[in-house]
Amino acid sequence: MASVGTIKNIGQLHIFALSGAVAVLAVAAFATPALASDSFRARLPSAEKVVSDFGSDPIRGGAACQVVSNAMLILADPSDEWDQGNGPDAQRHQDLDRCKTEAAYASAIKSGAMSPGPIPQSPDPDFYAKTIKPIVKKIDTLAEDSEFQQTVAKRYLGGQDYAHWESYQKIQWASQKELAEQRNHVITKTLLIYLGLLTACLFFVWRAFRPWRYDAKTATLRVGGHTYAVHYDAGVVVESNASHSTQHIPGTQTIEVNQFGHQQVVRTTPGRSVTTLHETIHLIEKSGRERVMKLDDWGVSARAGHQVGGVFVVPKGRSEGEYLQIWNFTLDEAKRDKGTFLRTFGLRLFGFSMVTLAVMFLIVLYATISAMLDGETGIADESAVGIYLLGLFIGVVVAAVAQLIILALRQRRFAADIAAPIGRLAATDARESAALAAA
Repeated sequence: MASVGTIKNIGQLHIFALSGAVAVLAVAAFATPALASDSFRARLPSAEKVVSDFGSDPIRGGAACQVVSNAMLILADPSDEWDQGNGPDAQRHQDLDRCKTEAAYASAIKSGAMSPGPIPQSPDPDFYAKTIKPIVKKIDTLAEDSEFQQTVAKRYLGGQDYAHWESYQKIQWASQKELAEQRNHVITKTLLIYLGLLTACLFFVWRAFRPWRYDAKTATLRVGGHTYAVHYDAGVVVESNASHSTQHIPGTQTIEVNQFGHQQVVRTTPGRSVTTLHETIHLIEKSGRERVMKLDDWGVSARAGHQVGGVFVVPKGRSEGEYLQIWNFTLDEAKRDKGTFLRTFGLRLFGFSMVTLAVMFLIVLYATISAMLDGETGIADESAVGIYLLGLFIGVVVAAVAQLIILALRQRRFAADIAAPIGRLAATDARESAALAAA
């Protein structure tokens, strides 16, 4: 039978054992993160190992190095300072980061884009931008792929480390997915806006450029959405008058006040005068009715007895029009008014603007898509103004060239389809008018 002293000693022993166990557990609990931290880094491969495992594909090897490098940051103990550049693990991390650049140059060498050799310390900017940068982008894109990340992590991380890494990455994947959805929404909205504007401009450009239609039976001309009635005058001249009017446009002066309070002229724009020739030609038509042709700056050589004709167009909804071409059949002369022809058959201000804007939006759309392919959501703010101005300038040049081309084409068609047949009718009517006047 145990004595009281024995029981007391046994109790003290139990208390001592229990205290020791608690101390061991506490030490183990505090020591576990550091041990785990040391153990997972010891198990992670070096950059050379990763490159060796993916030796046949430098791009996949560089991307795998990126995944392992990021895993080191995720699994690092907060108390460690290796990620700040201290210790051998910092060197390993730097080697893994440098692996991406080495993989890009290895891929360039493999594709024949550059000769074998060491990585240049100061690479040629053009070569880097055209050759190395796109490869680096491929490596980054692959390193951000969740399936590739999981493949690499399962290959190099243990069970507990993988679980820790995966729990962190799931948050990153969810965030990346949300950002991707927002980015796709912005991209879709931007593209739809530009495509909508471009489509609207192209519709009006097509409307301005489509071939004009002339119905000889109804004497109706349709050009770029505008409708005109085509008429002609023809007869013998009984009277012709000409006069001039002069409009003086005054010049301007820019006056500034200097530091002493005195005014001084700093810029002067001279005035100018604009003189307009006004012609009035009275015709007797074959019906015996008198017609008056009022012309400005035509310079038609006509006097009494000459046989004269002219074709003019009247816009729909109006009662008066403008002459496009005038003939003096007696002198075998024909004159065409460039201003009226431009207003009738040209692109006009609206059509010219639509061509300009269509080209501008096409350039902006191209720049936007290029930026999106580079990973951006659109044109950078600092580049937007320059791209718009460049597009506007090119658009104006294209519209001006298009204006010249379309006018040249339409002048030839006007001469063949309208001027020639109406000229023959006018010549016949003018001869009949002259015969009746002589009789």
